Amino acid sequence: MRDLILWVDYPDPQDRELPENLRFGVCREFDDGTTEDLYSADEWNLVRDFLDNYSPPAGTAPNYNTLLMLSEAAKCKTDADWGSDRQVDAENRFFKAAMQRIPDHFADTNDDWQEAIHKATSDEIIEEAMGRIVKEVVRQNPNLAALLEKKD
Repeated sequence: MRDLILWVDYPDPQDRELPENLRFGVCREFDDGTTEDLYSADEWNLVRDFLDNYSPPAGTAPNYNTLLMLSEAAKCKTDADWGSDRQVDAENRFFKAAMQRIPDHFADTNDDWQEAIHKATSDEIIEEAMGRIVKEVVRQNPNLAALLEKKD
């Protein structure tokens, strides 16, 4: 959930499309789908060490795809799931990431946000948050509008 993509190729270099490439590659994904290569290796333990120690650059926030995955995980799966440890933890992860992305939208002092979530269910609050995130992402980068509309 750190906006990373892990690429895994065949163990035998001769089976790879580009035999000179290393087996594992890690890149960071941006909202527009572009990526930045971060690390590559042939040994999984080196990749795992990299991932365990990776921190996003200072001042960065989760991308749209990460927020979308977190929002889906935060929703109740069944009636029994509502308020479960799993659901509460997932909801907290989603809102922590959402606040990193656009803190002004989800502040306790934002009357518009407080009115929107007043007496709403968890799923409705998550949907409202994602709607606000989509609007902000499009405002910051209008050429993403068509891409994000397809994910609704």
